[in-house]
Amino acid sequence: MSLENKRILLIAAKFFGYEKDIQNEILSRGARVDAVLDRPFNSAFMKAFTKAFPSATQLLVYVYYQLFFPNMFKQNYDHVFVVEGITLSRKVLGRLKKNNPTCKFTLYVWDSIKNRPHIYDNKDCYHEVFTFDPRDSKRFGFKFRPLFFTKEFERKNTVPITYDLNFVATVHSDRFDVLSKILKEVNEGKILKEELQSSKAIYNNFYLLNNDKSVEKFQINLYY
Repeated sequence: MSLENKRILLIAAKFFGYEKDIQNEILSRGARVDAVLDRPFNSAFMKAFTKAFPSATQLLVYVYYQLFFPNMFKQNYDHVFVVEGITLSRKVLGRLKKNNPTCKFTLYVWDSIKNRPHIYDNKDCYHEVFTFDPRDSKRFGFKFRPLFFTKEFERKNTVPITYDLNFVATVHSDRFDVLSKILKEVNEGKILKEELQSSKAIYNNFYLLNNDKSVEKFQINLYY
């Protein structure tokens, strides 16, 4: 789809560089892009604060946008594209819509609504809402759009296959339970490599403090 000379506001969280990949793809189609961060406070503490106190975080982010990106409320856009919208308040979206009455607003959600229920509260601020979750698509009437992958994953694998199964994930929601079930179902003789990523704070809070020693059998890379 050509976006030649379109002015687009991209609001997306910093997440493994995907926000840059999305921005570059839009630019490659001829658009002019203004990019601002959803959830601009990226520390482990602020991530936890955002989940526990979404309304307070939305207020902080509104002030942040006014101080550091005031032009986003003055610029005329053809399209506002939001990925997740975790910290976007109705006030922010309302100001953008007021300044851009003919602009199209699109939301893409790459997390389940049960994990981010406050995203659902702003659904009527968008012309289209897409989700990666087929259950949310059916339940809320969102358009189903599977997760994307970047071009770097299109290259052919030239490394010899060592494992029958490979499980790489962050320690998030039900990942630990899913991996435990896989280990129970896997056939004997199969070689499985599992690798989980977790922040030190999450590991200590959810596993060590709960005395769950079964996690010790997995390879978990901790970071701060």
